[in-house]
Amino acid sequence: MKKLLASLLLALMLTGSARAEMAFLYKAYMGYQGEEITVRIGNDGKHLGEDMRLTDQDGNTLADFRVIKIKGFQNVTFTIPAGRAGLTMCLRTPESDEPIATALLAAATRPGYCITRVDSADKKIAITFDSANAPAKTLQILDLLDRYGAKCTFFLQGTYVKANPDIAREIMSRGHEVGNHSYSHPNMPDLTNDEILRDFQKSEAIFTEVLGAPVSAYRPPSGHSTQRDRAIARALGQEVFKWDIDSRDGFSDSTLNTVVKRVQNNAVSGSIILMHVYGKHTLDALEQLLPYYIDQGYEFVTVSTLLPEGDTFIDEDGVLHPAAAAE
Repeated sequence: MKKLLASLLLALMLTGSARAEMAFLYKAYMGYQGEEITVRIGNDGKHLGEDMRLTDQDGNTLADFRVIKIKGFQNVTFTIPAGRAGLTMCLRTPESDEPIATALLAAATRPGYCITRVDSADKKIAITFDSANAPAKTLQILDLLDRYGAKCTFFLQGTYVKANPDIAREIMSRGHEVGNHSYSHPNMPDLTNDEILRDFQKSEAIFTEVLGAPVSAYRPPSGHSTQRDRAIARALGQEVFKWDIDSRDGFSDSTLNTVVKRVQNNAVSGSIILMHVYGKHTLDALEQLLPYYIDQGYEFVTVSTLLPEGDTFIDEDGVLHPAAAAE
């Protein structure tokens, strides 16, 4: 009973008012498009026997239901609409314009893999950097990238952006992309949906404050991900990227030669390469890799630039293909 009351209190607090008459048990739900989902809705006893509506943010009805509990929670089941990554679920009375309470519905598609590489004939490669520290080295990397006209994606932790706002703005000002690497690098599979959502919201708040806009790319901390954080990321407008080549530039057992050869022996058009701003061999490896690929006619682009236009699908290896490739 104590856990139930605590959950109700949390839900009431998250809806913005401790006086809310009805509330979702959780602030974030995850389900699959075209399939049924059940959400739990709490009632303080004032709406017994009343008809209610569950809608999306545009007012489209997801479910009609009648309050059957004097107090407590009841289940409401409906089919998630296809074609939308995320919905804001709203509780409304039949005649109300303003919702009583809201929650996020992360509407996933099966199987919803991370993107590791893009199936592309264009000679483009995306070098990406994960960053939680080393601001001085970040500036050195930016200078080196400028020399070769390379554009890259920096996946930054929210704590890094908060501590180094000028560096984050400098990355953007030089034409690179900033992506979300979580707020504080938790192990996403260990978190609840609500905890995942809060982490994203904290990151989004600091990115928006510092950069003036939210970001559109997400990399799971340490690459550890489940369908839940991927669905929530996509519901919030962030595509999910891992990599097909780990340079291991941040590992003590790597040498400069092994870092360079690991990339040169494996990178192809559409590859996404993982590097780190703090790596012992990162700068020296880039000094070799950038001219090596440029001499072969490759262009270094951000992960968002690497994405093709039109409909796509992700195979079980994480390779993103144009939809026509499935026909």
